[in-house]
Amino acid sequence: MEGPIDIGDLIGMRHAFLIRDPVRVAASYADKRTEIRPEHLGVSRQREYFDRIAELDGKAPPVIDSADILADPRAMLEKLCIAIGIAWDPAMLAWERGPHPQDGVWGSHWYDKVNASTCFGSPPGPLPELNPEYARVAEACHADYEALRAYALG
Repeated sequence: MEGPIDIGDLIGMRHAFLIRDPVRVAASYADKRTEIRPEHLGVSRQREYFDRIAELDGKAPPVIDSADILADPRAMLEKLCIAIGIAWDPAMLAWERGPHPQDGVWGSHWYDKVNASTCFGSPPGPLPELNPEYARVAEACHADYEALRAYALG
């Protein structure tokens, strides 16, 4: 999140944090960019926001890992719904193929696989191999990812 919005502006809202292993994020970036830095992956910013929301709310917000969702979409989304206090709906497991108005400005750059799908895919396989530069970036994000992962629903 950049610009005039601060996480403090979002007090009174329900928050949940979607995380993804930085190795997988770095691999995604490798398909789209020629150079990345740890701040591009956003994991440290995500942890900063998580810590701030936990402090403001007096409790840790729910965290859900994308790999856990793909391993069992229904169970994980049901847990997330309970955690944020919304009703579960089986319609959450499927969607119309193609772009959606909620995708935002980055949808056309990042959502090609989602836009080609109508439901959740298979669980991810082994972590991808990264070149040394991207591996260093992923490693620089690892501690923040693990700190968030410790709060993952599961």
